[in-house]
Amino acid sequence: MAVRMKHAWTCSNTRWMKSEEQLLSTLESCDGIKQFNQVHTQLIIHGLFQHSLVASRAIKKLCSHPRTTPRATLLFDNLHHPDAFLCNTIIRSYLRSSNFSAAFSFYYYKMIARWVPPNHYTFPLILKLCTDNGCRREGEKGHARVIKFGFEFDLFVRNSLIRMYSVFGRIYDARLLFDASYVLDLVSYNTMIDGYVKNGEIGVARKLFDEMNVVSWNSLLALHVRVKNFGECLRMFERMIESGEAMPNEATLVSVLTACANLGKLSLGALMKMSIGDSIETENVMLR
Repeated sequence: MAVRMKHAWTCSNTRWMKSEEQLLSTLESCDGIKQFNQVHTQLIIHGLFQHSLVASRAIKKLCSHPRTTPRATLLFDNLHHPDAFLCNTIIRSYLRSSNFSAAFSFYYYKMIARWVPPNHYTFPLILKLCTDNGCRREGEKGHARVIKFGFEFDLFVRNSLIRMYSVFGRIYDARLLFDASYVLDLVSYNTMIDGYVKNGEIGVARKLFDEMNVVSWNSLLALHVRVKNFGECLRMFERMIESGEAMPNEATLVSVLTACANLGKLSLGALMKMSIGDSIETENVMLR
């Protein structure tokens, strides 16, 4: 190991790419804090620690164990240009070990104080931190920063916000976010349903559960239409009706009518249209 380290540390700038793998291999092979200290000291001496790849590997290595995560924070302080990835790695490590105060401290006094721009992985971590600790005021601040940095329509961030407001008992605010979402997935529905149940609104939860079933079926139907598998779309629709799990809606009908039109089954399409009802969108499908 000593030979490999010496070879890596004596490299020149022109030979950096050649020695990079050896250097990173040496870093990864450290199995104790004493060995890591030796490598880290040499990295600083030779001015190599500021290399983003080396820094990220070093911090990731330290964050793999709760006992050494504070050391990762110290390394972070010495970086000239830290990024959101490194911040998220440290915050996630503190969350895993339930060291919530350290996670909050790092977020406010390291990441925000140093003006490190967040990414869409940052806010789910921070919102979870606020939610699990009942920090309502900090959660509201987190929501404000989500809007400030333009992540309010990111699906993962939006689901985290829905969960946070549901846990805080602000089910109305959670539903506003849910209804304003351009895209929803099963996590969105499950989070909202769980929020209603925990807030004692069982009837609303049941209604939303039924809607979720329709969304799931419609997603499958639309997928078959998109890949031009029209026959399978109609067979899937038959299974939907037979299962009794969900009532067809206009979105269902659009997919079914598109499949009928492409298969030349216009009479079947007209029957489907009559069974569910008219809408502007379905009339356009029939006219095509």
